[in-house]
Amino acid sequence: MLGFLAERGVAPDVAARAVEAVVCASARLLEGRVAGAPALVQTFIAYRGTTCAGLEAAEAAGFTAAVKAGLAAATAKAAEMREAARQG
Repeated sequence: MLGFLAERGVAPDVAARAVEAVVCASARLLEGRVAGAPALVQTFIAYRGTTCAGLEAAEAAGFTAAVKAGLAAATAKAAEMREAARQG
């Protein structure tokens, strides 16, 4: 994300704050209430601002499919590691 913003001429301090807000603040916002994530996403979409534009573009580029593929690979690896640990 920092590289993307730097390539577009965003000042390093501004880029760092933006990336930190997306990565860190988003996690804190959902801490203890992850079940409310779909409603929060819908709030951002309804607002029709920059987050909505990013979410819609990401989805159009296959974001959901990419995340599902990553989760499937991670859970398969976890099962493989669990089985290996069980076998000693």
